[in-house]
Amino acid sequence: FDSCIAEIRWWHKGIKKIDYLVLSHAHPDHMNGLKSVVKNFKIGEFWEACIPPNNKGYALFKATLPAGLSHKTIFRGDKITLGKVKIKVLHPDRSRKAITSVHNNQSLVLKLTYKNTSFLLTGDIELEAEAEIIASGEDLKSQVLKSPHHGSISSSSLDFLQAVSPQIILISVGNNNPYNLPSVQILERYAQIGADVYQTNIHGAIELKSNGKSISVCTYK
Repeated sequence: FDSCIAEIRWWHKGIKKIDYLVLSHAHPDHMNGLKSVVKNFKIGEFWEACIPPNNKGYALFKATLPAGLSHKTIFRGDKITLGKVKIKVLHPDRSRKAITSVHNNQSLVLKLTYKNTSFLLTGDIELEAEAEIIASGEDLKSQVLKSPHHGSISSSSLDFLQAVSPQIILISVGNNNPYNLPSVQILERYAQIGADVYQTNIHGAIELKSNGKSISVCTYK
């Protein structure tokens, strides 16, 4: 997710406030871009799950948040209703709250449902967390899937993809990144399930709109 491109789009639309700022997990590539968002927009509430102690990068990020900002820690089983949008937290489990280091499998996984449309946001979860979520028995089916871990081979098991059965997959990935993401094998797997795939390195900012019945995609590159 290129926060600079997204911010330009938000400014163009006259958006000055982010109602809910969500940190998936405290790895720099998910955390540092939020510093600019905090600097340039009013934030209504901050959500996170696992809180790493003695982590300098995390401490620096938290220091950028406005004093007195409403803060919520959320874990599997929590349910939040925002108007007509229902949010279910699928991961991580509350038992992971006490951590010593940051790992991809601590990522928040949220399922957003608006009428007959749904979106699954997965952070950087890997195969272990995917299996754990499947085993929970939750209904994972969603029209939109945010590709786990930037399209890495460490994620997007076929079992997980079949459980989600997405029509649209979004891959947040940098151009010419040193990890050669997304994985060619994973792109082939996405093609195998018949999903339309959008990548930030190819399409730039990706905007989704839903009226509760259908979802439209608009790209800006």
